Amino acid sequence: MINALMRKLNIAVVMADDNFRAKSFPPDITARLDALGNVSWNPYKRALTPDELADALTDADVCINSWGCAPLDETVIRRAKNLKLMACLGASVRQYVSDALYDRGVAVISANAVYAESVAEGTLGYILAGLRHIPYYHNAVQDNRWQERYKFGSEGLLSKTVGLMGFGAIARYLTNFLAPFRVRLLAYDPFLTDDAFYVPYNVTRVNTAEELFSNSSVLSVHLTLNPETRRFIDKRLLKLLPDHALFVNTARGGVIDERALEDELKTGRIGAVLDVFEKEPLPPDSPLRELDNVILMPHMGGPTQDRGRAISLAIVEEIERFARCEPLRLSISRAYAMAMTDETLG
Repeated sequence: MINALMRKLNIAVVMADDNFRAKSFPPDITARLDALGNVSWNPYKRALTPDELADALTDADVCINSWGCAPLDETVIRRAKNLKLMACLGASVRQYVSDALYDRGVAVISANAVYAESVAEGTLGYILAGLRHIPYYHNAVQDNRWQERYKFGSEGLLSKTVGLMGFGAIARYLTNFLAPFRVRLLAYDPFLTDDAFYVPYNVTRVNTAEELFSNSSVLSVHLTLNPETRRFIDKRLLKLLPDHALFVNTARGGVIDERALEDELKTGRIGAVLDVFEKEPLPPDSPLRELDNVILMPHMGGPTQDRGRAISLAIVEEIERFARCEPLRLSISRAYAMAMTDETLG
């Protein structure tokens, strides 16, 4: 909690004056922020221009930003001489940070962990709904098609082999959520060292994407989107999935060759739950809309709306730790930032 040992900070909230900011900073959280020092707010209902951002950060110790804000590049950092902490209310910080920011020694934090836990919860829900074909059978009952209850049958998650394509924060939370189902967990991530797969996660690291796809009854995608991963999951990998496998994507549509996925789903050999797409909103003429073996969601994997307070509270608590000169819990290193999704790619 706030005490006399805290250093006073100049805090610049550079987020646009919009509904997201209003929900992120209700009166009690704003009061905690005010208690940390002097707080200035972006007065506009739009993002600050780079010049305006530099002006806003001239005397700031802390910058609070989020989606749509200009990056803290060399030009901005040159004028932000007192800046010591960048706090992002989003998950990925890749488009907001720069080498100049890290070279200056500015600490970077984000709400990535809060987002990741909620997305992992959503992923578990999607897996269960996909295995049991819940939306299809709901519609069958509503349309008085009770006799179709055996059209797809249903499968459980218990004792399945679940493959995790990517092993970042979301996948790690998901391993904990999957534990009661006694699944066998496989994971592939070409961008991580072996240390990331240590024993508490109870995950077996596989050496190739081909091995992962060939052995997974449920394949859950958790790759970040960057130039190296764009359309990484292609026709060749999709054809390696076992018959009746469930393919789930809560990452980004751009990591998959969507046309190849459409073709594979049309065979009826596998099913899918897709929360993200190459183009969003999903075009009205998308072939995916015509398939019974796919559940389509409008990019709602997480965070759920009730987690908004948890996101802003986590950031404010982290700034309080910073003010007390305590170790930070939500730090994003330069290497981690560069491995995050580049939101500018879609």
